[in-house]
Amino acid sequence: MQIASSVAQAVGGTGLDAVQPMKSGWYIYMHTQADRECLIQKGLVIVGKQITVRSEFAPKQAQSVKITLKDLPLHSIANNAVLMGLKEHCQVLSEVHYSNVWYEGKPTSIRNGDRFVYVAQQDVGKLPSQVKIAGAVARVFKPIALTKCKRCGKEGHHPSDDKCPVHASEVMADS
Repeated sequence: MQIASSVAQAVGGTGLDAVQPMKSGWYIYMHTQADRECLIQKGLVIVGKQITVRSEFAPKQAQSVKITLKDLPLHSIANNAVLMGLKEHCQVLSEVHYSNVWYEGKPTSIRNGDRFVYVAQQDVGKLPSQVKIAGAVARVFKPIALTKCKRCGKEGHHPSDDKCPVHASEVMADS
């Protein structure tokens, strides 16, 4: 009951559709997208403690990795086109999600244009840094620990990083 009353207080009405306890946390379902966005933006106060509400959960598959896509027009490229474009390079494990603008440490209801999906970890190395999707070129961002350096071929750093032995030796030679 505490969650239901906290949700009602946050969205100012009866927008709550369902509350579902899961192993990974509570799933809260709202009647409208506006109520959902309001809840994400405001968060919940439960027993006097402010709780941040996340808009989605990562797939519980241990071998999934979040990748972010930038430079895709929001309204002219559909999510199914994004999925089709990525499936040429990797196994996609989730639907397409949107990133929101953050303000003062909290997400707003304003989308920032970035989209993200979860993909199979073994396929991350196959993903290029840019992918053509429905005529647009999306930049692909993956966790730094899984990226391969273009200079030395090792994972976990960028070519201009001091961790790259090739870059480090070039810097020493220039000194």
